Amino acid sequence: MATAATAGAPGSRDDAVSRSAANARAEAGFPGDAVPAGEAAPAGAGSAAAAASHAAADPGGLAADPLSADPPTPADPAAAGTDPAKRRQILEGAHRVFMELGFDAAAMGAIARAAGVSKGTLYVYFDSKEALFAAMIADERARLKGHLDLDADDPDVAESLRRAGRRLVAFIVRPANIRAVRTVMGISERIPAVGRAFYEDGPGRGVEKFTRFIEAHVRAGRLTAPDPRLAATQLQMLLQAGLVNELLYDVREPPGEAEIAAHVDEAVATFLARYAPR
Repeated sequence: MATAATAGAPGSRDDAVSRSAANARAEAGFPGDAVPAGEAAPAGAGSAAAAASHAAADPGGLAADPLSADPPTPADPAAAGTDPAKRRQILEGAHRVFMELGFDAAAMGAIARAAGVSKGTLYVYFDSKEALFAAMIADERARLKGHLDLDADDPDVAESLRRAGRRLVAFIVRPANIRAVRTVMGISERIPAVGRAFYEDGPGRGVEKFTRFIEAHVRAGRLTAPDPRLAATQLQMLLQAGLVNELLYDVREPPGEAEIAAHVDEAVATFLARYAPR
């Protein structure tokens, strides 16, 4: 049994783990933490017990990774995890792993490797798999904001809805978006906050934009909708009707541009048959 004098000595098992943790900190941007071979790692750089605990918390890759000690704690937390390029690099790696394996099978070790960073760096930016997944989904949904631009001042309601509807549907039916919806639906019961954020940044935001558009045209006398929010929800469902469910269940290929245009035209015509002034 190792004594207090031998535990952590150069060449010992505890020293190897400590050296890995210190080198992970160095890679994550903490100067002076790397430990050359043949020197003992400084006290507090990590421990075998900490490494084992962290590996048990993340089955599927951490135990076999030499950077499996506790995530680093920066001397200046405000300066850590703020590099936009590094954050983008991690999110792109996470996207590949989550979309390929799903949430449950994706391990932080695999994500770090896909992103080309150490787990020490990964944990500086995201302290859990749940936090990383939520950030990835928020990043995906943020791209939707530019796909639903509605001009409430355009007197041609039908053409405004057709233009916006084509952009929106083209975005929604992308394979990457459909995979994201499946993944979120699969974990929302266990992690409701992820599902709520996904809805609020995506479908919920769309309903709000449609509602404001409809309200403006009701005031201008171009639409007659007693309940603009209900009308907005119905419009959103008309634009997705058939297409999204079939894609979610993987029973068809994504529609092409011509099919999307025809689908949106019919949805808008149905909406206006109910809400256009008589």
